[in-house]
Amino acid sequence: MFNQIKDGICQARQIAPENFRRWWTLSLSGKEAVAAKLVDAIAYRDEVYGDVKSKAGDGAELLYWINI
Repeated sequence: MFNQIKDGICQARQIAPENFRRWWTLSLSGKEAVAAKLVDAIAYRDEVYGDVKSKAGDGAELLYWINI
């Protein structure tokens, strides 16, 4: 499952798989993760939820995925 997610991220963000693997194993700061294109931005949870809800439109419901 990790490889499928990695491949999708690498393709969408135009990141070389070897760079992704290297960056994934490091403890990057938020700014470093943005610079590496692993994330789009750093934000607080309430900011992310507000952005998602505004993009999804009225009546949208947030669903949570928990990997146990």
